[in-house]
Amino acid sequence: MAEAAAGPSDDVGDELLQQWMSEQAILRSRIVEEDDFDSWEGRTLDGLRLVAGIDISFFSAEKAKAVAALSILEFPSLENVQTIAINVELSQPYKPFFLAFREVPHMKRLLDVARARCPELMPQVILMDGNGVYHPRRCGSASHFGVEANIPTIGVAKSMLVLPGSDVTEKAFRKDNREHLQAQGDSVPLKDNDGRLLGVALLASAKSRVPVYVSCGHRVALSTATRLVVQCSRHHMPEPIRSADLISRMIVKAIESGQALTPDKALSSQDDAGMQNYLLNFEGQRVRVLHIL
Repeated sequence: MAEAAAGPSDDVGDELLQQWMSEQAILRSRIVEEDDFDSWEGRTLDGLRLVAGIDISFFSAEKAKAVAALSILEFPSLENVQTIAINVELSQPYKPFFLAFREVPHMKRLLDVARARCPELMPQVILMDGNGVYHPRRCGSASHFGVEANIPTIGVAKSMLVLPGSDVTEKAFRKDNREHLQAQGDSVPLKDNDGRLLGVALLASAKSRVPVYVSCGHRVALSTATRLVVQCSRHHMPEPIRSADLISRMIVKAIESGQALTPDKALSSQDDAGMQNYLLNFEGQRVRVLHIL
């Protein structure tokens, strides 16, 4: 979930805030803003086989409870080959620009489950609904997670993060750059107040006139990140994130309405308490979902 959509800020004490800022500084020093992987080629995307997206959907009545989802898609077909969903309770408070401390532990758990349950489907890169180095301290959720999990990540935000000290709103930015964002793949640089390039506003899909905001998370160059987001986008948001978002929302809605989530008998593991497998009807596909309650 991107910073701009996370809701009102919680009270955070000065001591915890200083601790978080110190941790962000340490993580920032470890971020790699260039291609750093062996199994695929950034310029052509040759060798890229599995791309994932992560998102979190919250329950309406209990804002600390949510479903976190990791959707793994085959590339370039974008077929959803596995989604892992976990019921989570977020214990840390929400503070703008520190969202990672609230959500990343649960995202890392998703990756641990994937590594244990379906190692043959471990993603080669993860797209995240949020920012990477496009952040006041150059360490948004996508970078924080990428460094801690040591995996290539890309930040893709639905809304433009307004950096401290900037008086440019997203509405004004889009109006001023409308002529530069006309066709799929068009982009406009996102810079900080000192003129440093932190990301791009990207028209990712031919079906959308609204840009997404792409930045390097970890171990993926901005040029590669931009290229991959375009190749993964059929709608406003890239399919890996969109799948994780919509499937986690479907699960939340089913739980809130009291619907029975019946596991598919052919997939269900009888000896795994609190763990169920589903074949979920999702946009014409039968998607395999591993759900940890």
